[in-house]
Amino acid sequence: MRANPSIRRIAAAVVVGMGTCTAAGLHAQAALADVQAGQTVERIVSPSDTAQRYAVYLPPGYSREREWPILFAMDPRGRAMAPLRLFRPAAERLGWIIVSSYNSASDEKVSPNAAALGAMVDDVQRGLSIDGRRLYLAGFSGTARESWFFAARLPDHVAGIIGFGAGTPDESPFLRMRAGEKPGFAFFGGAGDADFNHDEVRALDLRLDGTPLAHRTAGYPGPHSWAPEPVATEAMEWMEVQAVKRGLAQRSAAWQDSMLAEATARAAAREAAEDRTGALVRYRGIVADFDGLRDASAAKAKVAALSADRDVRDELARAAHLATRDSALAAHHHAVFEALAGTARPPSTSALVRDLGIEALKRDALRTDDTLAALSARRLLQSLLAYTTFYGPRGYLDNGDAPRALLLLSAARAIASDDPEVCYATATTQVKLAHADDAFTALECLVAHPVDPAFLERDPDLAPLRADARFSALLARIRAAAQPAAPAP
Repeated sequence: MRANPSIRRIAAAVVVGMGTCTAAGLHAQAALADVQAGQTVERIVSPSDTAQRYAVYLPPGYSREREWPILFAMDPRGRAMAPLRLFRPAAERLGWIIVSSYNSASDEKVSPNAAALGAMVDDVQRGLSIDGRRLYLAGFSGTARESWFFAARLPDHVAGIIGFGAGTPDESPFLRMRAGEKPGFAFFGGAGDADFNHDEVRALDLRLDGTPLAHRTAGYPGPHSWAPEPVATEAMEWMEVQAVKRGLAQRSAAWQDSMLAEATARAAAREAAEDRTGALVRYRGIVADFDGLRDASAAKAKVAALSADRDVRDELARAAHLATRDSALAAHHHAVFEALAGTARPPSTSALVRDLGIEALKRDALRTDDTLAALSARRLLQSLLAYTTFYGPRGYLDNGDAPRALLLLSAARAIASDDPEVCYATATTQVKLAHADDAFTALECLVAHPVDPAFLERDPDLAPLRADARFSALLARIRAAAQPAAPAP
């Protein structure tokens, strides 16, 4: 392998204490070395840390005769193949390696991501031919947030972060930039229009406008999730353009022209769809990316014209107003939850729902006369749902306060009564209170959703219900509902 001489020190910067290869690891390392060009191997045991598992994709034409850029993907639930499949089409065209972890996670009390990334980096620098200046990190939600920390620990090696559904972990990136440090990586972010972290990602983009860090943010329809494949492809292509601008990659003039043409076509499509504000954002991006690299004069003219458009200015002002209002509402919700934690006598469910303004938000979410207001309400509801279903109840349960956890789950049911995560969380909390009847009532809604019965069978939180005949009957109904319906006569 023709690697950068310093690359063998990269993994140590991520996580300290990685051991050398064991006999079991040597077998796994051979499996990594045997991955064929153009193919995916779905599960490899790390030779550096045999507790780690990951999937690997090598692009067509891969060989040790040159060094290749590499994308390390970390899904917040360890679903390694989800981001690998998402990024593979672009990796195939651009010639990138992908390595994706089964051990990555978010929302854990002790993050496993340093060990997961450290093992992947350590393994590929020994077993593959990679470009030590072009490591890329891709994450979603908590793993996107943590990627900023890893990029700071790997200066001169991480060339870019692709992060969806989250901002930065803290103020440290901005503190370093204010201290005069120029980031050595680029950032491509994004969030769904109904993502509860949408405004956070948008605010991050605005803050980065005043920094030297090259960045781009894309919106897409949907809730808190990985971006769809076209956005993932755009992210990788944008990173390739940034690498060309920084002298980290060589691409022909024809290739650069094709990237400019694709970016222009995306902006023009926004105009054609009467989304002139979205088109303005796109054209501004083209100027930032291609000015000085290719002829960006047409995009500059579009920016000037759209910036002067009164409707565009009004929509930008309306979006800014809603963002300010939403920030105030989010602060109010936080105050309500703080009061709940501090009061000796918790309020009733109806009082909590009223104080959070849930019914008004649900009405606004259905508005057809104001799309921006409807999306804003949906994001706030999603934020409330995340807290009342997961984060809040988990905190109370950790402190042995199941009744207060159940109160939050009651508020979650007021938002989305048939959401399977709400039903499941309510059931497991009722189990902790030894309310078996209420637990089975909560589990009923799972019959209407594609739930894995095997998970319910082995879930320790549901163990007290398994001796009850109703549990077997429930699993049978879930399995029956999952079967495809018989064709109509």
